[in-house]
Amino acid sequence: MLSRKLFEQLEFICRQLKNKFKVFGGMQVIAIGDFFQLAPVPDEMKVLRQKQLDFVEAVNDVSKGELTVETCNLIKRLHRSLPPSNGPIRLSARKFDCLIYNACKLMDLPGEDYVFNAIDTTLETGMSCYAVKKLI
Repeated sequence: MLSRKLFEQLEFICRQLKNKFKVFGGMQVIAIGDFFQLAPVPDEMKVLRQKQLDFVEAVNDVSKGELTVETCNLIKRLHRSLPPSNGPIRLSARKFDCLIYNACKLMDLPGEDYVFNAIDTTLETGMSCYAVKKLI
């Protein structure tokens, strides 16, 4: 989880690199994570899951507020155009919220419903694995 300070530093850096007059420099930012997680540990610099050293160094540079040319170039290289869509992407903090939203969207689709029953097993053990019981 990012601290407020680091989040604000990222926002400031994006403004400096892209457009000073727009939030996050006008870039679309998706922030995800476990919103019910405990607060971040202050001043914790140990990286647990990231294996790309240039990215680790960039995150550390940003957290210290000391941007190198390499970090600026990495951020610029991460720019990707978004594909056209019919609406915004919706992210939910809880599975229940996601299930309700998806059910509403499915009800809005035209056409008739088809039901496909499935039995899923794993190759190694032959045991059933988690899957929806009915696929509509």
